[in-house]
Amino acid sequence: MSVALRKFLKDHGRGYSTMAHNQLPSTVNNLNKNQLIVPLTRKAIKPSVFFTMDIETITYKGHQLPCLISVKVTSQVKVFRIRKVDMESVFLMWVEYLEDKTEAKVNTILSHNLGGFDGIFLSKFVNSYFSPEQVETVVDVYRKHISLLILKNIFLILQKSKIMEKLLYFIKIKKYIFLFYKDSLALYKALKAAQSFYIEKYGVDITSIVSLPSLAMKIFRLNFLEHPIPILTGFNDYFVRKAYFGGAVDIYKAHAKKCYYYDVVSLYPYAMCKPMPLELLETLTGDQLNSFDLDNFFGFIDLEIECPKSVSRPVLPFRWQNRTIYPKGKFSGVYFSEEIKDMLNYGYKIQRIKCAKRFSKGYIFNDYVKEMFGLKKNSTGPLRWIAKLLLNSLY
Repeated sequence: MSVALRKFLKDHGRGYSTMAHNQLPSTVNNLNKNQLIVPLTRKAIKPSVFFTMDIETITYKGHQLPCLISVKVTSQVKVFRIRKVDMESVFLMWVEYLEDKTEAKVNTILSHNLGGFDGIFLSKFVNSYFSPEQVETVVDVYRKHISLLILKNIFLILQKSKIMEKLLYFIKIKKYIFLFYKDSLALYKALKAAQSFYIEKYGVDITSIVSLPSLAMKIFRLNFLEHPIPILTGFNDYFVRKAYFGGAVDIYKAHAKKCYYYDVVSLYPYAMCKPMPLELLETLTGDQLNSFDLDNFFGFIDLEIECPKSVSRPVLPFRWQNRTIYPKGKFSGVYFSEEIKDMLNYGYKIQRIKCAKRFSKGYIFNDYVKEMFGLKKNSTGPLRWIAKLLLNSLY
């Protein structure tokens, strides 16, 4: 691997758990556990105890200022509030909250909007109260907080979604009247129900995960994954991901009378029930491509392809100036073999194949998709919403 490529992968590569660096070409049987997504066997039986929290703010000198923190513990709702509107009072409120010893053995607190709101105020004051080596913050690519862990083992905050209506009441502090949303209590009741559901049905405790995709993955590995899935190396991971474009979105000005309207549901989960790439078997380049047989190939191809002008609606995507377009004419890219086979039926023509990576195939997700789709189809209300999110979050 060239120095330039190593630098590019270092700057742009994915640094989280599905990346396995320094993996050499091998078979599934010879890979170590760190290079595989393996089935899990340890299911949760007894629910862990957790708190829920919510932060209320007021506008002070053009800035939002935290004025009240509510926390639902197992026995009560506790409230920490400022005594007057100034920064010293705000700081003392945070100190009181962080030093509270109520049921101190519980180290998990769930917040309904950690990513876009609570985490901003929380991390600011936590970083003031603790030294850097005591705090670990996880954020996503949009700079939203996912979790904040104080290594002193005081609490772990996980992001959750709003799933219950807010109950309102007023708290009067001197001349100020604050509209206090009783989110911590409503969230606690909702998450206790969710916790019981996930443990009883799938053996997963929500306090052990940090996001919806990680919840879907844990359910999948505990209940549906039968054989290990190899994790790609840095370069092969980068190569394959060039073939991922997302769904096509087109806008048409249409008008019709006396017509039927059809909506295709769960298209991505449907595609997950098709044969999926499993293990990288070989990489073909140069003379190895002289006898390339697309009909008997399954994997990813770097090629030059042409969309003739006669094709009325191009359907093969191409990245151009940070946009996804569907061009006519000649262009190059990395694509999945089954997609290219489809394109030939539309009139596309392969000009040249530069590189091809052959994979084995397997029906990896069928049982998971059937389970979640059935739950979605036969449920209403929150349960249907949960099934839909799990159905769309795994891949």
